[in-house]
Amino acid sequence: MLRAKIQQDLISSLKEKKAAELETLRFFMAEVKNLEIEKKAELSDEEVIKILKKQIKNLSDAVEMFAKGGRKDLVDQNNQQIKILSQYLPAELSDEELEAAIKTLIEDNKETYEKNPKMIIGIAMKQLSPQADPKRIIAELNNK
Repeated sequence: MLRAKIQQDLISSLKEKKAAELETLRFFMAEVKNLEIEKKAELSDEEVIKILKKQIKNLSDAVEMFAKGGRKDLVDQNNQQIKILSQYLPAELSDEELEAAIKTLIEDNKETYEKNPKMIIGIAMKQLSPQADPKRIIAELNNK
C-alpha cells in the first residue's frame, strides 16, 4: 500500500511539474524496483519503510559531508529530499510512549531480562524499530 501511494505521488508530481519531488521519488522507486527484481516479489510495507529509513540515513550522512565541505546548495538539496521522503514514514512514538512500551517489554520478558539484560535489546529492536529510532530505543534501555 505504501509503495502504491508513493507511485501515485510520483505520477502527480510529474503532472504538476514538481521537479525536486519527482527526482527524489523516481530515485527511491528505482531502489524499490531493484530490490523487487532481486527478491522476485513485491516488497511489503515494512521493507519499503526499511528502504526509506536507509535512504534518509544516507542523505543525512551526505548533508554532514556537504556541510563540512561548504556546499550549502547540496545541503539544501539533500535536506529537501529528506523532507520529501520523511512524509512516508510512520509517526514515531513519543518519549512517554517509548518508555511505556519498553517497560511493558521488560515486564513481558522478565525472566530473560533478569538472566541477561542485554538480550532485551534485540527484542526491543525487533518490535519497536519501525516506530522509533534505534538510538532512542538504546538510550531508553540504558536508562532502565
